[in-house]
Amino acid sequence: MSIEAMKNALELAKKLDRDLSVETWELAKVMGQLEQAIAETEQQEPEAWMHVRGDFKFPSRFLVEQNDVDAGWTGYALYTTPQPRKQLTDEQIDAYLESEWTGYSSYYDCFKEIVRWAEAKHDIKE
Repeated sequence: MSIEAMKNALELAKKLDRDLSVETWELAKVMGQLEQAIAETEQQEPEAWMHVRGDFKFPSRFLVEQNDVDAGWTGYALYTTPQPRKQLTDEQIDAYLESEWTGYSSYYDCFKEIVRWAEAKHDIKE
């Protein structure tokens, strides 16, 4: 359900409550659920995007479109609330090590332990 649909449903529920003097626990429950869903969903959506190509960067309210991606642009989401962070998978760490640490395979396990330690210190969970 989109934020706009949730806001419309909440507004209708509030109007029903005012106009019909409906004071049932069901209406109050639905209104509470809608308010919570709206707040949670709004925190998950980016407020803007940073468009980047080389050293050139500019903010935008719009996502980078496919023709811009084809022209070398990348879009990074910008949020007003902190987003939950997830642990790196072993596969992601391995891919990084294989691409950047070629020839240092004896350090892989040590590096993974350092990554896990840093994630734990920053309260990053699965």
